[in-house]
Amino acid sequence: MRAVLLDLDGTLVDRDAALRACLRRRAGLTGVEVERLLELDRADSGSLTALSVALLQLRPGLGPDVGTLAGRLRQQLPDFIKPDAAIGRALTRLTRAKLRLALVTNGGPSQRRKLAAAKIAEQVFASIQVSGELGHAKPEPAIFQAALAGLGVAANQALMIGDTAHADIAGAARLEIPSCWLSHRRRYPASCPAPTLIAIDLPEAVDALLASDRVFS
Repeated sequence: MRAVLLDLDGTLVDRDAALRACLRRRAGLTGVEVERLLELDRADSGSLTALSVALLQLRPGLGPDVGTLAGRLRQQLPDFIKPDAAIGRALTRLTRAKLRLALVTNGGPSQRRKLAAAKIAEQVFASIQVSGELGHAKPEPAIFQAALAGLGVAANQALMIGDTAHADIAGAARLEIPSCWLSHRRRYPASCPAPTLIAIDLPEAVDALLASDRVFS
């Protein structure tokens, strides 16, 4: 193992917590309303489209249309991202183990703003692949291939870590990249290819990875 590919939302930053805070602050929603909207968004792969449709039904004055509201939420989300010291320590442990890191994330310009809000320096990564910049999104092989090329490693020398079974784990499986799914105490969907490892969160994943005899510099 020479490299680690890392998802952003739900892996390096707590997108759900940021979205909860954003919806409460900007839309004045109750806790129950917020959780229902988050469920819709998870089922919609985090596009914010389904969430925006339902949000406009609850608060018609928030925007002229679904696309505009979804765009506003994407722009506002980084403002609600909080740094997590445990994530910072996990990344430091990976780099000290001389593992090269790549960021592999779906999204647009707000993804880099989320990194900045989380106090994660872009220099931590030897390769950054953002779907909106590359023109390919997970689970497409091209975004993973670009990350591997940027790291200078083969598929079997890397590990993909992410919290989305369809995008992160199934996408990595297409190229036979070993993977670790972050469960956040959820059950893994039987319809997706099985990950190599399962961990609750990134710090636990790093514990498991660094304890493995597959790690070498």
